[in-house]
Amino acid sequence: MHFITGGAFNGKNKWVKNHYQLETLEHLWLSAYKHDSLMKTADSELPPIVILEGMEQWIFDYVNSNKTTGSILTELQDRIDSWIKWEIQSEQHRLIIIGTDISKGIVPTEPQDRDWRDITGWMYQYIAKQSSHMDVIWYGINQRFK
Repeated sequence: MHFITGGAFNGKNKWVKNHYQLETLEHLWLSAYKHDSLMKTADSELPPIVILEGMEQWIFDYVNSNKTTGSILTELQDRIDSWIKWEIQSEQHRLIIIGTDISKGIVPTEPQDRDWRDITGWMYQYIAKQSSHMDVIWYGINQRFK
């Protein structure tokens, strides 16, 4: 799994497209920004490359579902784990997760916004730990962390 994070509108998508030369490869791009579901079944019928874009937005949707922090983290980790299982089914499979870093700046005053920020941070730690590669993109330039 390859985790890509960085600031909003800092070129993460463009970097992924260029880095993986996606114009020439079969892939599936699921985007929370286009209201695609994170719950899409990870099965062998998918193209060899799957990109999950907008992790922070899927997390936002969970936070707004009035579930407890613990249940949100468990559900999201289970969903990521199912995608990891899909990836390891074949050497051809590649999972790429893109999430905007929302941890910088002033701490939100609204409790729900603080929960969103906290849960996103915890999930990004989980995703980073599970990833074989991790890059942070700022202004279109990557910095490899893992």
